[in-house]
Amino acid sequence: MRLKAAELSALCGGSLIYGSGENMSDHICIDSRKADSGALFVPIIGERVDAHAFLKDVAAGGASCILSSRHGSEEELRRDEELYGELQKRGESVSVISVKDTVGALQSIAKGYRRKYISSVPVVGITGSVGKTTTREMTACALSCEKRVFATKGNLNSQVGVPMMVTEIGDEDMAVLELGVSMPGEMDRIAAAAAPDAAIITNIGISHMEYLGSRENILKEKLRIVTGAGKPVPVFINADNDILSGLSMEGLEALSIDTSSVAGIYRCGFSEGCDVRADKLELHEGCPSFRLSFYDRNKDGRLMEEPEMSLEVKLSAPGEHMASDAILALAVCRYFGIDVKKAAESLASFRSLKGRGEKLEVRGITVINDSYNAAPDSMKAALSVLFSMDQAKRRIAVLADMRELGAESRKLHREIGGFIAENAGKIDSLLLYGELSRDIEEGLHDALSDKAEGTPETLRFDSLTKLREYIKTEERKGDAILFKGSNSMGLSSLVTELYEDKKG
Repeated sequence: MRLKAAELSALCGGSLIYGSGENMSDHICIDSRKADSGALFVPIIGERVDAHAFLKDVAAGGASCILSSRHGSEEELRRDEELYGELQKRGESVSVISVKDTVGALQSIAKGYRRKYISSVPVVGITGSVGKTTTREMTACALSCEKRVFATKGNLNSQVGVPMMVTEIGDEDMAVLELGVSMPGEMDRIAAAAAPDAAIITNIGISHMEYLGSRENILKEKLRIVTGAGKPVPVFINADNDILSGLSMEGLEALSIDTSSVAGIYRCGFSEGCDVRADKLELHEGCPSFRLSFYDRNKDGRLMEEPEMSLEVKLSAPGEHMASDAILALAVCRYFGIDVKKAAESLASFRSLKGRGEKLEVRGITVINDSYNAAPDSMKAALSVLFSMDQAKRRIAVLADMRELGAESRKLHREIGGFIAENAGKIDSLLLYGELSRDIEEGLHDALSDKAEGTPETLRFDSLTKLREYIKTEERKGDAILFKGSNSMGLSSLVTELYEDKKG
């Protein structure tokens, strides 16, 4: 992004109330401590902190342009004596744009930038309850076999993060953007900024059920990813997901989705009737390999009986769910004319992201670090990876609470216990942390009596300190240890302290 203050003001419908309209901004910043030369500073009003309080520091730090919803005119700036004093020191080299709402203004800037300056860059938008980030990185990895690809950085998939990422797209050939939502109405705003040319929905689970109310509401919100492009968008879905499996063009209107915004629904997965179908799944020390076939359709829309092409795919990232993510990535590659065999070769080098199923080898112990976040589907998937570790002398699961599951939370934790019971004999020890993890233990013991064959040793801890000390004392060479729980439970810090700081 390289935009003058006058252009920024026009894009967001603001008013330039101080400084020159010629001042150039080349990046957006929301952290006042990092608002350096060339920055457009956007003060975010949070629950605890209103970043307008730091505008004086931002002006002193050299930012090129500042948005403000607290100052409607230069006269109001003058009454803010400390801020105005710093602005006067800078003279015309800093601009202030008055807006009604800083986040809304940021989204408008991104929307205008996308349409006016980078409309020729195809954007793949990715959403879903879990698996968004891994699918994003897999898609970028696969596309990069032939294209220069921009991808969302870190966890910048929010109402603020998405527009920031849009404005960072430059001379790349394609972009892959992750779009996350937790409240009704959020997708429309960030989809308008991203304007995706193709959309991926990884699955519909129960993350954010507390705010969205039902899985149908979650589906409706995720599907609104197609609303921003202003043209029909192909939607690639994980057809193995129970609620997505029944999605059809005919059913979109019932979900309040305008069918004219959808260019087609491409079903991807291991299920019958998929446009992109996988079979012959095998796990090698937890890492999947499978055959992938691409089916074309007749003029009447029915799938051809024989695939147009097939290829073998081997991944280096553990977990069956990685196969689902890879299938979606390769389906999108084929849609955009990428050589899918080259894309699959590129995916063979993909490794799990930090905290999202990454595998560490430390002191002869295999650590599966899946501590970034947790929902029922992803916890079952992570446990399945642990169950598949046939070479391990002991398989140990360290599980913490899953957050934001709403009224069904206790029931869903009990179901995890039942899932472990179904796989009795594939796990030796179960270490639980958090109040809700009590329901995992109860679900396990309801399904398996304490003395049943294969019942794992189960211990609960009321503090991370006690859990850490137990693991340090009891771990053994040859163990495979899974860490899985919601990010707020702090298991990631435990993994860092016990293993990441001691690799090698």
